[in-house]
Amino acid sequence: MAIERATHPAGVPLIRRLNGAAVLEALRNAPSLTASEIMTATGLSRVSAHAVCDDLMAQGLVREVEATPSRVPSGLGRPSRTYAFEARAGLVVGVDLAAKAVTVHLCDLRGEAVSTASRIAPRRHPRVTGLVEGAKELIDRVLAEGGVEPERVLAVAVGVPAPVDRTGRVLWPNTDIPGLDDIDLRAALGAGRTWPVLVENDANLAILGERWKGAASGSDHAVMILSGNGLGAGIVEEGRLMRGFRGAAGELHMLSMVEGVGDAGGSTFLARTLGLQAVAQYLLHKAGQKDAPGARIAE
Repeated sequence: MAIERATHPAGVPLIRRLNGAAVLEALRNAPSLTASEIMTATGLSRVSAHAVCDDLMAQGLVREVEATPSRVPSGLGRPSRTYAFEARAGLVVGVDLAAKAVTVHLCDLRGEAVSTASRIAPRRHPRVTGLVEGAKELIDRVLAEGGVEPERVLAVAVGVPAPVDRTGRVLWPNTDIPGLDDIDLRAALGAGRTWPVLVENDANLAILGERWKGAASGSDHAVMILSGNGLGAGIVEEGRLMRGFRGAAGELHMLSMVEGVGDAGGSTFLARTLGLQAVAQYLLHKAGQKDAPGARIAE
């Protein structure tokens, strides 16, 4: 609910930001809204709704559009002004930095994809510096394909398969991407650029995305299990992302201690393991000898 009146003059800038955020949220979730609809969604008065929209238009975040016929009153009087969110006022970049591949998405402010690119990691145990360089090249590619100047990117978000602290540093050595805890990803991906870089655990980003536009939309209590090379969980309680000690909330390595489970491997790990076993069995059968390539896996 928006707030129109400050209790003292020092609170006016904060109230303006809160009202602006409330109007932006309403407009972002609809193709367009009349002033009356904005009033209903935010609780603002008509004068305040127009004033906030004027401020947002000056910032390039909102535009005024022609009212649809169904919204034009049949009687006399001036039609209600209609506003729309300017989704291309800025762009954001999402980077999935995984051991086997790097994927980059360029999106507008509604989360709609503008351009996407990915690259398979060339080695079984990739070097983190190579993955980072690949991510930088892919960022340049999606910007070029989307016809977007780098200055229009408002932020870059990087998801990594590891616990991350509030400053964006990976806290523990990573078996999937050796050296991940030794590099400052924010500095590496932000060097020479104007955009800020956010580094976060991939499962945490996944649950935030689901709360915004997915299965957990509207829920303040949600858990998402991300199944890749390993299993990880993103947890939201009372509308807040849970991090835990040293970012370990949602880490599932303890599954290796559970009888009958034995490891925290995800669907990708399982598929790779079964695939290696199938190849090994084929080679063993074909060669008919114990020292055939992959025979040890088959055993």
